[in-house]
Amino acid sequence: MRPYALTLRVALSTGLVLLMIAYATGWLTPHGIIG
Repeated sequence: MRPYALTLRVALSTGLVLLMIAYATGWLTPHGIIG
């Protein structure tokens, strides 16, 4: 596997986790988690 492929995978995983945290803490929606 090429080195950049692993880096990309890690970056995507990190981004997804940050997105989930942001969503859960209400950064993306007015009332936090749907509601």
